[in-house]
Amino acid sequence: MEMFYGPWMLRLNYADFNFEHRLIISGSENADGHYSFLFPRSLDIQVNGVAWSMSFEILHVVSSEPLQRWEPRVVNRTSHMEAGMGMIVNLDSIEAPHVSLTCISMDPLLNPNPTPNPYDFTIPEGHR
Repeated sequence: MEMFYGPWMLRLNYADFNFEHRLIISGSENADGHYSFLFPRSLDIQVNGVAWSMSFEILHVVSSEPLQRWEPRVVNRTSHMEAGMGMIVNLDSIEAPHVSLTCISMDPLLNPNPTPNPYDFTIPEGHR
């Protein structure tokens, strides 16, 4: 389960289309629920909330069992700041079948307005 705080935009990058995956969001103000997805269907979800969580699950099918069951997925979480975008978190499954989701912070305190570079590194004429 991955915890998030504040407003975020979730975008599906990739899901192995041979398997059924879902995203579960809980504790949000506007987007709690199960979201099934298959690549290349797009998934763009805006999630708001003071503190909320999400997790991935995959439908586990065993031919010898009559019932199918959802199993949690373990994901690798990486984050970085990107100019013009702000805080970016990538969630990627650590084993096959693969799922990849990009989370973009919509919090203006984490994503300050870009400012122009105050320094001029050009060499004045005649000094080359």
